[in-house]
Amino acid sequence: MQLRLWHAIAVMFCLLLIVNESSAAERTKNLGTIQTVAIGLALASFLFIVFYMLRSLRRSDRVAELARAETEQIMATVREGLFLIDRNGTVGSQRSRHLEKVFPGALPPGADFLQVLESLVSDETLKSAREYIGLLFNKRVKAALVKSLNPLQRVEIMADEQQGKPSVHLSFDFHPVSSDREDGVAAVLVSAVDISQQVALEQELELAEERSRTGIGLLGSVLENDPRVVGAFLDGAEAGLAEINEELRVIKPGPGNYNLLINRIFRIVHATKGEAAALGLSSVTQQAQRFEEALSSLRKRLDLRGEDLIAVATGTGEMLEELSRVRGIIDRLDAYAGNQGDPSALREEDVHQTLQRIQRLTLAVAADLGKRVRVETSLAAVGTLPDAFHRLLREGLPQLVRNAVAHGIEPGHERLQSGKKAEGSIRIEVRQSEAGVLELEVADDGRGIDAGALRRKLVESGRYQEHEVAAMAVREVVATIFQPGMSTADHVDQHAGWGVGLDVLHALARETGARIKLISTPSSFTRFILQWSPAI
Repeated sequence: MQLRLWHAIAVMFCLLLIVNESSAAERTKNLGTIQTVAIGLALASFLFIVFYMLRSLRRSDRVAELARAETEQIMATVREGLFLIDRNGTVGSQRSRHLEKVFPGALPPGADFLQVLESLVSDETLKSAREYIGLLFNKRVKAALVKSLNPLQRVEIMADEQQGKPSVHLSFDFHPVSSDREDGVAAVLVSAVDISQQVALEQELELAEERSRTGIGLLGSVLENDPRVVGAFLDGAEAGLAEINEELRVIKPGPGNYNLLINRIFRIVHATKGEAAALGLSSVTQQAQRFEEALSSLRKRLDLRGEDLIAVATGTGEMLEELSRVRGIIDRLDAYAGNQGDPSALREEDVHQTLQRIQRLTLAVAADLGKRVRVETSLAAVGTLPDAFHRLLREGLPQLVRNAVAHGIEPGHERLQSGKKAEGSIRIEVRQSEAGVLELEVADDGRGIDAGALRRKLVESGRYQEHEVAAMAVREVVATIFQPGMSTADHVDQHAGWGVGLDVLHALARETGARIKLISTPSSFTRFILQWSPAI
């Protein structure tokens, strides 16, 4: 406004001088004066403009400097990792200082955010993050509508083992920055917050709740069983784990010795899992399953070293800790009820209860595998059973019924196609011959043992060469199912594929002095018979 006023005054002054001149001579005379005055006014006007602009620039600089200072204070104080990314995922130059503390890796200006993220998260999470950020830059999509789709709202950032950095949990939030251009979104403001402590607290609470639920369930499972039977299970399981600890202490170094030990430990843990499942001790079953998974990776290696056995010692300790919880419940029950007698002397009613538990286990395994099974049990008059046969029932029977359901009984649609009922049948029988021989039989009407399919499995597994398998008799081929690590399952789950169930049965028969008879017809049935007598 002031600039326009000065221009108007200068123009009016010049016009006034021109009008007041009455002659050409006088105009000529005063022309120099007019030019001088006009130039002076123009120069004054220019100087004023320069002065005004410099003052405005200084004011703008002060405002900008103040804004920069305030921004730096905010970015230095905020407890979040803040930074900008453009539609190409390029990281901007401005960021909060806390970003270096939150983000585990380097995130320099100009870096590709998604490329940096690639080495820190899973491929699935990275793919979802790329699609989500693309949605944020789509002007047709409302950010509020896709907020719940944020795949990085709670994500675990993988640890950098080389730098010794632990894994952290971060929460990323994305805020589109509006633009006046037609594309609608100029950039996205990303905020990252470390929620590792929050996640750890949640996990601790969840673990405490799980322990509480497990403790209540464990008490219920113990109360449903005869304390003597549970006590016998604990005695055997603890003895097996104590044996593991002793062998870990005295084992001679060497990959071959380590592999033999791992296989033996696997049999002990698998047998313990089977017994615990039959008794309904789910916490022990789950702990044994975790131990088996750790051992499984070691069984596949031929270059085991001494430090690899640390995981075995840790797993053994965790198993013993879980068993001690059950032992504590049994001890408290004994304190109230008194000693119930010798658990090694099983009576007929005890065997009947064992068969009922096995029946429940069989139905549970079938439900897990999506199969329908009818279970029949038969118990002849056997009187009091010795401890050796008790072991066959306690440790061997869970392996046999699990094997029958997982390997023998076909899925319903497969049974219907072969002319069978959709529901499979498993029969469990305990009897005693006139000669005093005790027998435990588990029979199923499943697919039977196909020697031809088993030959192909032996070659595919790399255990034998094709010419070696071709030279084997059918009896020899079938006998391989008792070898450690041998399984006909196509995949591994908690019930099959470990190649240890029948290995456990074979070792148990050897230790108790029992004989195993196997009768099978392909596509028809399989019968396992364990025979025991003092004379065998």
